[in-house]
Amino acid sequence: NYIDTNLQSLSEKLKEQYAYKVVQQEVFITNNYGEDWTKIPADFSVLDYASSDFESSSYYMGSNKLIFETSEGIITLVYSDDNGATWKNTAIIDCNGYIVYLNFFDKENGIAMVCVGTELGQREHLRVSYTTNGGKTWTTQQGENSRVRINSGAEIEFTDMQNGRIENINYDGTKTIYTTQDAGLTWQLDK
Repeated sequence: NYIDTNLQSLSEKLKEQYAYKVVQQEVFITNNYGEDWTKIPADFSVLDYASSDFESSSYYMGSNKLIFETSEGIITLVYSDDNGATWKNTAIIDCNGYIVYLNFFDKENGIAMVCVGTELGQREHLRVSYTTNGGKTWTTQQGENSRVRINSGAEIEFTDMQNGRIENINYDGTKTIYTTQDAGLTWQLDK
């Protein structure tokens, strides 16, 4: 059938252990270079796919965790701790927006940078949401200095749960670097 044909043709090309494929608004994952495919039991029909791909920041696939954003606004997620055998639903309920960065450092600890608003469609307001229980619950940093404003396309990286860096490209081409050492509770401007 159509779905099996599309998954089979992709498996011949796979170089990565973990991959996904969107076929007719259904999402399938593999953790063995495309030998086997598992359908993610979630409704992805509300998401708009550009060329059948997720935004790279809206999912994470690794040996510790498989997690996909399933809707924006109140951010809902589906995740698996056993390579897709079982799936659980969760949500980031203390802020609205969409994920622009997602990373897990082990099976329990993960960071999501959430866009909570934009200015003129370009400048994004971000906050950190984090989980310490594998994605069951998420907490968004709400401190006075926990929101950072960056331009679209900024590079975000966390080396662990506490330490993060954002390299923002300004409109004039210069760079501004923001760092955090407390999981995004506060951001400092590096000079």
